[in-house]
Amino acid sequence: MSTRRDFVTATLATGTALLLETPLNAAAMSATEPQLMVVDLNIADACHFVAGCRTLALTGDSVRFAREVFAPSATEIIGGITTYADFVVLTGCAAEAGYRLISERAEGTFMRWKVARLAGAGSRGSRCSS
Repeated sequence: MSTRRDFVTATLATGTALLLETPLNAAAMSATEPQLMVVDLNIADACHFVAGCRTLALTGDSVRFAREVFAPSATEIIGGITTYADFVVLTGCAAEAGYRLISERAEGTFMRWKVARLAGAGSRGSRCSS
């Protein structure tokens, strides 16, 4: 017969194992500059980032755009300055491709966000993948 203590111990052990399965130091990564920035087309010309950071202006359909941005060969850390609607779509597709949201904040009518690929994650055949 199980006791409440056995149940709690087993639950904690399972939770800890799940956390260790996909290591990601979000605090350290949120301070790291992304290798790619996705920006809203309306502000693309005004954006200046760290040298070595590629910039892509968001054009056309957000989901089709996300297929290319979050492809298996994509960089590990991707940032963006987009409208809230594009933020929701792009970060949703990023999550399906194995990325985790590590920072987000509103800046006027735009969202500044950053995602990082989970260790060992790849594209999982989601609706956002081709």
